Amino acid sequence: MDQEGRPSPGRPAGAGQRSGAGGPARRDRDGRDLHLRSKKQCRAVVWTAYSRRQGRVVAHLIGDTGVTCAIGLYRKLKQAVPAVALICTDANSCYRLAFERYRVPEPHVQGKANTHRIESSNASIRDNLARFNRRSKRYSKSWEMLEATLLLFFNRHRLKTAQG
Repeated sequence: MDQEGRPSPGRPAGAGQRSGAGGPARRDRDGRDLHLRSKKQCRAVVWTAYSRRQGRVVAHLIGDTGVTCAIGLYRKLKQAVPAVALICTDANSCYRLAFERYRVPEPHVQGKANTHRIESSNASIRDNLARFNRRSKRYSKSWEMLEATLLLFFNRHRLKTAQG
């Protein structure tokens, strides 16, 4: 648009008002339109299950926050460790809802007192894998690459604990 509100020659009417990419259009210093996307379009949450007996993460799942992912992690846990004696989680309400809805038979304890080992494991993941560092801009954040990275990390960690 020019100063009087008429469309600029060579540009369609409405260009520069809003972008189709999810964010407002802004002008660069030379007057060109910049179409910016929102920063977090699809947030991936890594769910992990830690076995105290084995001393390692035995199951993981990449998804969003919610009941379906909580049950998905439980199913992966039962495949990896069929004899689960106790499930300890933080106070996130989706665990309680999921376990009640799907009638999970194992006892469920909520609270921060029993989750220190999984939090330690999460800290190790953030320290050792650059793609989980919040300031990382160099690595792909696709779910497939996250899954491959986690599989490599957990398998390497399992081999180290098995060898002693």
